[in-house]
Amino acid sequence: MGAIAECDRDDASAWFEPTTPLIVRGAAASWLAATPWTRDWFVESSGDATIKIRAFLEGETVPACGFDATLRSYAEYLDTGDGAAFRDRVAGLTGAVGRDVSTAVFNCGSIPIDDLDTSCAADVDLAVLPDLGTVRAEDTIVHYWIGTSGSSIGLHRDGYFGWLVQLSGRKLATLLAPDQRRWLSLPTWNSIYSPVDVHDETMSRHPRFRHATWSRATLEPGDALYIPCWWFHELRSLDDDTTSINVWYRNDGVVIDAG
Repeated sequence: MGAIAECDRDDASAWFEPTTPLIVRGAAASWLAATPWTRDWFVESSGDATIKIRAFLEGETVPACGFDATLRSYAEYLDTGDGAAFRDRVAGLTGAVGRDVSTAVFNCGSIPIDDLDTSCAADVDLAVLPDLGTVRAEDTIVHYWIGTSGSSIGLHRDGYFGWLVQLSGRKLATLLAPDQRRWLSLPTWNSIYSPVDVHDETMSRHPRFRHATWSRATLEPGDALYIPCWWFHELRSLDDDTTSINVWYRNDGVVIDAG
């Protein structure tokens, strides 16, 4: 296991390479000064927004076990830990057949920031991030995430590149280069999701993962993590109130839907 390269925002342009992960410490400090960004603030202003929920069953994220819910209902689940209503919805889905849903954990998929009834989009100042060259506005995708301690959507990769900006709470980031896919028990060579739990120290379910090489770092509020195209990544919330924003850029106009 290695460390992810990092720098402060004054040196970001000198450090940035499009094929290498990078953490820019304090890159979005100005965003934090402009907007509260807490989960409660988003729920108060946008509680009725529709979001995607993904189920984590038996230690694995199951893309086929996704469903829609409101931001408010998901926040209530995070606050109370009562997932009975969500478990009932998952039990009827094809992806849950033969799986134990009694211990399911539910994670929030990304929320397009334009779907939120707030002025927060105006505070997402992309100029604080290193220059990636000419990127058309229509090729920029901004999504919002909320979570609680331990929440994650699992190890996966995306067919575009961009930044994850941590706004409240902390996240533990684990990254693996595309050439590590041989150790990730992918169902097919081009699968988006890996069933590997990168925090399973025993590696009993996926022993090949012990041969993999990965990098890891903790993101603090205001930090920005650059994730290159097709790099596998898992981001796990370390605190009870975590919020973050993804700023993704289409890769040569082609976007692969991660489900």
